[in-house]
Amino acid sequence: MEFQAINRDDAERGVGTWTNISGTTITLGQSGHLATAAASNTGYGVVDNKDANSIRGFLGIALSNVPNTAVGRFTTYGYAASVETFALGTSITITRGDPLGPGATGASLGVSSVGLTTAFGPVIALETITVSAGTYVKGWVRAM
Repeated sequence: MEFQAINRDDAERGVGTWTNISGTTITLGQSGHLATAAASNTGYGVVDNKDANSIRGFLGIALSNVPNTAVGRFTTYGYAASVETFALGTSITITRGDPLGPGATGASLGVSSVGLTTAFGPVIALETITVSAGTYVKGWVRAM
């Protein structure tokens, strides 16, 4: 885990590293989740949110593309310039300050306010956008 103190050029943030064991690339801005399936429960494996066993184990937002079996960096706390929102069948507005989190298992790879059953989401939207197809939003991650 690495922590960057606030400075003039960049916001404070915490970054963790995990090994991608999802079987596919986790791309920039997608959420990573602790692998909790019995066969992969090592404590250092991360999967995308299509894994039904790991949907509640939100770890952070990928800082770059993380190929399968590679080690990647994930923002676990602080500002994230690119957070993927998942595609919806209808248009919704995500308002600055809305809590965002993983949606229905297998629905898509991003986060949103749709389906979030608590006022506490692991990501807070830092801008207002309208979403129907998946897009990206600036966010504050609080997964620690």
